[in-house]
Amino acid sequence: MVKKILTFSAAALLCSCGSDRNLAEVHFVLSNRLNSKIHIILDETTDNEIRKTDGQYRIFVSPSGVVRVKSLEPLLQRHIQMVNFEGGASVPIIGPSSHSDRRYWWNLGEEVIDGATTRLIFAVATRDGISKVDTFALVR
Repeated sequence: MVKKILTFSAAALLCSCGSDRNLAEVHFVLSNRLNSKIHIILDETTDNEIRKTDGQYRIFVSPSGVVRVKSLEPLLQRHIQMVNFEGGASVPIIGPSSHSDRRYWWNLGEEVIDGATTRLIFAVATRDGISKVDTFALVR
């Protein structure tokens, strides 16, 4: 089994922040009590599927930050990401800003085993705080 972690400095490889209406929409809803990185983990034994509701794939992220899903397919195709907390506060996707204290949605990378993506890793952090996020601490 070959395992490697690919990390990215931008979310552009997995998502498109443009306005192309033909792209799937993936909406992450984060727990207001989220206190860790977000791990979207491929787990074919779970019944948890990323389902399309009202034209959007919705993924609820619990306080632990771990979401086990039957398939990563909606996240592996080109798509538009939207992120907000349960209370409605939106989290901007990384981009230019003069506010270094503002929190952004960061795509930290993916875990690949034997050529297949098995985990996607995200974080909500400030520009200064992202350097303190440990990208390689994996949840089992």
